[in-house]
Amino acid sequence: MGESVDFSGADRLAARVRDEVDSGRSLGTQFALARNGSVIAEGYFGEATPDTRFCMFSATKALVSATCIPFVESGALDPSRPVAHYIPEFAGNGKDHVLVEHVMLMQGGFPYAPMGPKQWATSEGRRERMAGWRLDWEPGTRCAYHPMAAHWVLAELISTVTGRPYTDVVHETLTSPLGLAPLIGPSVVEDPCHDVRATGERPPDSAIAEVLGGMHYVMPSTISLDALLVMNHPATRIAGVPGGGGFARAGEIALVYQRLLALPAVAFEIRNRMVSDTDNVVANRSLAFVIAGDDGFAAHRWMAGPSPRAFGHMGAGGQIAWADPDTGLSFAFVHDTLDQDPRTDFLRSRDLSTLASACV
Repeated sequence: MGESVDFSGADRLAARVRDEVDSGRSLGTQFALARNGSVIAEGYFGEATPDTRFCMFSATKALVSATCIPFVESGALDPSRPVAHYIPEFAGNGKDHVLVEHVMLMQGGFPYAPMGPKQWATSEGRRERMAGWRLDWEPGTRCAYHPMAAHWVLAELISTVTGRPYTDVVHETLTSPLGLAPLIGPSVVEDPCHDVRATGERPPDSAIAEVLGGMHYVMPSTISLDALLVMNHPATRIAGVPGGGGFARAGEIALVYQRLLALPAVAFEIRNRMVSDTDNVVANRSLAFVIAGDDGFAAHRWMAGPSPRAFGHMGAGGQIAWADPDTGLSFAFVHDTLDQDPRTDFLRSRDLSTLASACV
């Protein structure tokens, strides 16, 4: 980590982020680079200000999963135990053999299990809804992205082992030690939150395949547009949806990832090397993160550029969050637009992550 920072590289990165606004692909954007515990470069363009929060969407997942790691390390949460050991109601409908690890690794077998506003506000409501969930396959035998359900379970596990609201525990574990405001939960609405918009149309699969590397990697969306746009509702923002309801500034995300670099080794051990049903790419998941890997598919994991040990999680619309243990660099990009053409997010992510990595 002794390399100096290339600030001309940061300028090139900023120009590429600015182009998202200049081209009309986004109305507001932010990016940030951090190293050695401090933000070293950042920028905001279009309708974004330094104070604007953007929805992290599924990049939120890594914050919730990472909050579990200290409890895994202490033994308070054992990944090899059934979820029902901690949440007895979860055992309903044959789910008694779903392990905590299955949930953390996207191998749980209930990718689209529902959880709505009428249930998610209380522990009792969440548990009652989970009791009715059914399995789509035998846990641990397949891998598929769980857009929301898995992290409702992790949130409830956090509340169970601590006896406290999971949003408070996420804050006290990750953001409070850095002097940052919470990134998930009721207080996010105290600052300006940029609404999300949808634009564009999905092109023919053959056009998508040219960018992704073949028809094998062209898959349907895992979550509906309406389910994503609900994050514009203040009540949803206040709820702190653990699978996608975090709201943050890019600089805050980059600083949190600096903290995540210090997590114990168990957070970075790849435990899921199954090919995911969702995109036909090896999942490369640890208990907390997606790991970039050296198999030629780092770009599909939104981490083209950093080392194979880089870890992070993307979010719908192309939100980016990762850190690279080899350089100590962390990078975050957030913006306001859900482009229905998946090539847009893929190419942007590849460009920005490559440019960010070149800054050291």
